[in-house]
Amino acid sequence: MGARGILRGFAIGQFKARYLNAFQSEYRYQIENTNFRAVAFAGIAQLSGGSKGTTSGIGNITFNRDSDNGTYYSGGVGARYTLNQKQGLDFRVDLVQNSKSETSLYAQINQAF
Repeated sequence: MGARGILRGFAIGQFKARYLNAFQSEYRYQIENTNFRAVAFAGIAQLSGGSKGTTSGIGNITFNRDSDNGTYYSGGVGARYTLNQKQGLDFRVDLVQNSKSETSLYAQINQAF
């Protein structure tokens, strides 16, 4: 979870499990006669089954990845500026809040998914 197209607001590999069910949606509103769009988005993911091997460790510290099982969600707002209409190339900025009360700011070129 947290990969580019899975669920915004979580770092890649922050939570891992054998099974993932996820859904996310994004609403895009074109601002008339401009290259700008406003967006709102939300997503939810359910992790289960623990990660392969269920434990990992660094030195003498062992982490039980079964604790990553559960439901996670995030949502936020953003803005898009179309750089190239033909290729669908956008510059995007998103502000995200996740279920762990963490806030993230993303700035990228291209669509989220």
